[in-house]
Amino acid sequence: MLLTTTANTLKNAKPLAKNPLKQKGYASSVAPWAQQVLTHKTSRKPQLRLDEDTLTAEATQVKFTLLNERGVKHPGSLEFYEGGILNLAINNPNNKSGFSYYDVESRPKLTSLYPHTTKTDKSQCIINFSESADYENSKKKSKYSVVINMNPFKLALLNESGKEMLQINADEKFTFEEHLLFDVRFPSHHLWGLAERADNPYLEDTNVTGPLKEPYRLWARDHPNYKPFSPVGLYGSIPVVLNLQNEETRNMVGVFQANASETYVEVDKAEAGHSDLTWLNQAGDFEVYITAADNFRDYFNQYAKITGFSYLPPIWALGFHQCRYSYMSEEEVDEVNEKLKEHDMPCDSITLDIDYTDGYKYFTWNKKTFPDPAAMIERLRASKRRLITINDPHLKADDSYEFYKKAKENDLLVRDQKGKVYEDYCWPGKSSWLDFLNPAAQDLWASMYDYKNYPHTTRDVHAWNDMNEPAVFNPDTDQSMNPKNKHRFFKHGEPRDVDHKYVHNLYGHLHTKGTFKGMVARDFPKKYRPFILSRSFFAGTQKYSMVWSGDSGSGFKDLASQVPLALNTSLCGISFNGGDVGGFMGDPTPECATRWFQCAMFMPFYRAHSAIDTKRREPYLYEPLYRNIIAKTIQERYRWLYYLYNTFEEYVRTGYPVMRTVWMETTQNAITPSLIKEGSQFFVGGSLLVIPIAEKHQRSVQIHEDLQNEQWFSYDKGYVEKNDEPIKTGLESIGYFIRAGSIIPLADLPAEFNSTEDVVTRPLHLFITIGETETARGTFYIDDTESFDYQDKCYVRREFELRDMKLTNKLIDEGQVADNIKDNFISTITLCGTSEEITKWTVSNLNDHNLEDHKIDLKDKSRNMVHIRRLKLPVKSEWEVVFKKQENC
Repeated sequence: MLLTTTANTLKNAKPLAKNPLKQKGYASSVAPWAQQVLTHKTSRKPQLRLDEDTLTAEATQVKFTLLNERGVKHPGSLEFYEGGILNLAINNPNNKSGFSYYDVESRPKLTSLYPHTTKTDKSQCIINFSESADYENSKKKSKYSVVINMNPFKLALLNESGKEMLQINADEKFTFEEHLLFDVRFPSHHLWGLAERADNPYLEDTNVTGPLKEPYRLWARDHPNYKPFSPVGLYGSIPVVLNLQNEETRNMVGVFQANASETYVEVDKAEAGHSDLTWLNQAGDFEVYITAADNFRDYFNQYAKITGFSYLPPIWALGFHQCRYSYMSEEEVDEVNEKLKEHDMPCDSITLDIDYTDGYKYFTWNKKTFPDPAAMIERLRASKRRLITINDPHLKADDSYEFYKKAKENDLLVRDQKGKVYEDYCWPGKSSWLDFLNPAAQDLWASMYDYKNYPHTTRDVHAWNDMNEPAVFNPDTDQSMNPKNKHRFFKHGEPRDVDHKYVHNLYGHLHTKGTFKGMVARDFPKKYRPFILSRSFFAGTQKYSMVWSGDSGSGFKDLASQVPLALNTSLCGISFNGGDVGGFMGDPTPECATRWFQCAMFMPFYRAHSAIDTKRREPYLYEPLYRNIIAKTIQERYRWLYYLYNTFEEYVRTGYPVMRTVWMETTQNAITPSLIKEGSQFFVGGSLLVIPIAEKHQRSVQIHEDLQNEQWFSYDKGYVEKNDEPIKTGLESIGYFIRAGSIIPLADLPAEFNSTEDVVTRPLHLFITIGETETARGTFYIDDTESFDYQDKCYVRREFELRDMKLTNKLIDEGQVADNIKDNFISTITLCGTSEEITKWTVSNLNDHNLEDHKIDLKDKSRNMVHIRRLKLPVKSEWEVVFKKQENC
């Protein structure tokens, strides 16, 4: 009955009248064609209806045809999957090539459910879903259902109580013409997504944010010195919106529109409490995946099943990386390498920008400035560091350049609208671009990473893909590719051509896909995890690459925008992201640079980079006050290496982000409005709260008022007794706090070290924060840190738990193959409590596990910490350490 009641509400729903005060013009960032469509979106309601005679079920798929007022047919389909995933696809008759995102990417492997249709009357139907064609006898029935209104066509997703979770075409804007226009209604105002933006992750009402309307825009392009806190999209484009439906139950819904054309999304948050999104694509089909989930973890897991799970990066990728545009010679690389060592600044790679090449011919070397690359790479490896080299998708149009010649002869370059090889300008001068939609072009690109094609490279040389929006030096096409250019793709084995405007936002994604193929294949039959960095990306790029936020400015406001940018990119599925430390354009003040190093220390990707016209600002070049703080900051990154790697493994396995908004981790019963909109404080994993400093002369931080209900600890100073007051940091640090009840695996750092390789051989330091419950737990994961063998369960995963004054190490995840994983041991346990009582704890079972030689270190007794040192507790074995309290201590 509830379903029928909600269905009748859907049938009788009328579009809400718009407030005339909200009608405004559009900002210049909105393309003229989009301004025209959006301005007239309410002037005429398309009469789109579903032809009920075409509504049929074929196995697990529901098929139908929509008709507009002119009788034009729009074939569509609907399929529902386990876990609350709905795929709704409707063809656009104007998409003459029939191009779909799933012509160049595999469809997700999901378990389909059978549809069971019940018509309430001729104007409406309800569809339920189950695991078999026999609904009544099915053991598993979905708690979700779909209601379809025939005329006008509308579709709603309902939960088990009949509550509407989402509605398509509530405002009756569905238009299939040259451009695609549709609307989505969510039942609340809490929206995030539409990466990549240097803006707060929380989506605001675009009708009320300024004198001119500025919708959220997704159109990948080169944005040097981009404006912080702007809704305009940057280098990457992820067309997904996620909605928190209820602050207490935490159920969520997300919509992913698998369309790579230029996109605009207007957000209208109605006084009635719901949100209407007007979604405009320049071209292409309607192909959405809707994800409904009871909680955050289920949502991100289901979303990852749709767009793909990331691979686990090699552990050294989580270290610090040094780059500049450009290191011009081997001598400069050697100097940077030696200076970093001289100043005790660990680093895992040095990156070469475009000037290492021979005349900007990628996969070549400038023999004058890099006469012996192999020897240079050996010197880096002697310092336990690696080399990253840039290779962009544009090829110098020069027949003496063998790579270009081969691509041209095999018709693997993008063509202009007349069918000729497209030529325009980029770094090499006159250039052409590989057509990555063509699998043969991807394969050719991949082959260039083969050691025989890329001279002097080894397994210690990795990949950077830049300028892949694609960037073109042509103001007439807005510094990107002509939208009328032609690409070749294959549909069911048949070659077809598609205009660039249909695929623009996908170009960089496919570039990195080719790189991933080549980097993995070069060591066949062995499979090593590559380091691949890309500037442009789309939904699913996490399968192939990490990303960074491009050419930001270098001021405090630019720094402040990097955290919300990274958080939103993480919410959209790509956790391995970060920005240029210090900013790319311009010169940061020493204080701003220091704060940038400190903030980025806790972000997934940690790399310093700068433009060619800036001052040299490698971290050792700052004056001693700042240089020493930066050195300690970089070193501290490596202390947290095990924790970061464990958090990454959780992300790779479950889809749950590494870097998390505070509303994802609050323990309050109801998420507060303030937490929902918070975009500067963030969590790394579930235990570490980070509070950056992005203001000049700021020397303290304050834990968010809605997180003050918890107990917090700092690594250096222990229990935060007054967590509702400002906490002093000085210039030496920002705020980072460990929540009570955590067991954090840290690295026991050596006195001197060059890179991750010096750290992963070190024993563990378990840092345990003990709150009022006197319980704590944490996990530890390790594998060989470099191969894909972890996908065959070749790893160690353990759970540490403190309960009843007993610390245990137990196996979790049966079936793991740990024989080839070198055992490590725990050398130090730190117990961190809320009072000095914790310093009375000592080990009682001395005869077990070689504990006789342990040492109790009370140097931090005044900070309510006790360190138990000189332990050799094996990681791979089960054990129990029993504590007791010494009454006369």
